[in-house]
Amino acid sequence: VVMFFERRPEGLDEDETFQPRQVIVTTDPMQLTLGNMASRDLFRPAASVEERIRLVAPFATLGQKLCDQPAGARVGHGEL
Repeated sequence: VVMFFERRPEGLDEDETFQPRQVIVTTDPMQLTLGNMASRDLFRPAASVEERIRLVAPFATLGQKLCDQPAGARVGHGEL
């Protein structure tokens, strides 16, 4: 399980409130669904749990690709 947090926007003043969004990435679609429930705006609305799991499945693939990296590997934007 990996957790990513949104970066603070560059143009945002230090005294302005910023609540970063987070996303949990894992190889288990059910953990993805349940773990990201608090951040509903990350995914488009789903009519059922089955549809939600289908929508988060690409993130399970991303989680597997992260797990396949050697220990200590640095993965840049767009490398997976």
